[in-house]
Amino acid sequence: MIGFLKNPRAVEYLELVAADKVTKINDTTRSRIKTIITRGTEKGWSYDKMAREISSRFEEFAVGKPQQHIDSRAHLVAVTETAEAYEEGNRIAAKQIQQQGITMEKFWLTVKDNRVSDGCDENMDAGWIGIDEAFPSGHQRPPRFPGCRCDTLYRRKPQEGE
Repeated sequence: MIGFLKNPRAVEYLELVAADKVTKINDTTRSRIKTIITRGTEKGWSYDKMAREISSRFEEFAVGKPQQHIDSRAHLVAVTETAEAYEEGNRIAAKQIQQQGITMEKFWLTVKDNRVSDGCDENMDAGWIGIDEAFPSGHQRPPRFPGCRCDTLYRRKPQEGE
């Protein structure tokens, strides 16, 4: 089983907003899902392990196949919440580097297959842009929607002649 590198910025972000966008649940369920996702991210759990934890507590999250690459609602929540947290954590790190006087750029990376949305393709086609600029979709970073498989790459802006 593959897990994730631990990212303290992602954990901090989840402590603030995890499960806020999950729909059709009550506050108790939201709080429990937030705890599972935050703890799982803190411990480096895989999407599958987080989804199993959610499904074991909430049967209704174990059913359905919301997207081709997503097995259940629990998996969709795990993938989306984790992506949101890691992307925001990485964005914060890049912004902190820029605050030290190093100009940073970002790039929207898709998985480059036939299931990538037109909007994500357009964002990737924008190439490297300034860290504070929005991509063509209006987003600062992925995910654009639940289950989005895109990532953001960051780099120091090349100097003239490099």
